[in-house]
Amino acid sequence: MGECRHHVRDHFDREAPAYDGLIARIIPGYHAQNEQLLTLLGRPARVLDLGCGTGVLAAGVLTRFPEAQVHALDLAPGMVEQCRANLARFGERATVAQGDFSAWTTPTTYDAVVSGLAIHHLPDAGKQDLFRRIRGWLRPGGVFVNRDIVLGETPAENQRLLDDWQAFMAAHGEEAAKWLAVHQREDLPARLSEQLRWLTESGFREMTIHGQWLHVVIYYAHS
Repeated sequence: MGECRHHVRDHFDREAPAYDGLIARIIPGYHAQNEQLLTLLGRPARVLDLGCGTGVLAAGVLTRFPEAQVHALDLAPGMVEQCRANLARFGERATVAQGDFSAWTTPTTYDAVVSGLAIHHLPDAGKQDLFRRIRGWLRPGGVFVNRDIVLGETPAENQRLLDDWQAFMAAHGEEAAKWLAVHQREDLPARLSEQLRWLTESGFREMTIHGQWLHVVIYYAHS
């Protein structure tokens, strides 16, 4: 595991107990994004949640789709602990594991792979490799739905997004400079246009955008 991945793991391990209250003050439209993600899944029987955090998205899947099963994976031990506690009420329909999805493999196939605010921690080559592996994990007709931080398409657009994001955090009582420093230390976002190209190269089709909240985008890709 590289130094950046260690930083990410340790950061989210520390933040796990307070994460659910904190994240909506940092990410514009966080709750609306969760609802949007769920509407894109069809009626999945098996779902893989990469970078599951405290299990908010996984719980949404299990609640909305009573026949579904979810396997949730996260790098940070604290997040895994919180996720297991939050998903315990779903019994055997939910499994939770600690692991680094940048190197994780599985022989299982899924109807849907979802990820929320996680893949931007990988370098570009790691994103491309993950997209190829996700394509292999999906059953024919499966979907990949990703909510993630992206770069602006130009330096000027990216700076505007960062400025607006800092204003959002400050308006919600957060220390914007602190979180901007964390973003610059730990995040490795890529332009949306690059990610759509990488998905195409990985064998995905029918890529569509389903909302953008400043520098956070939801996109959908069909296997």
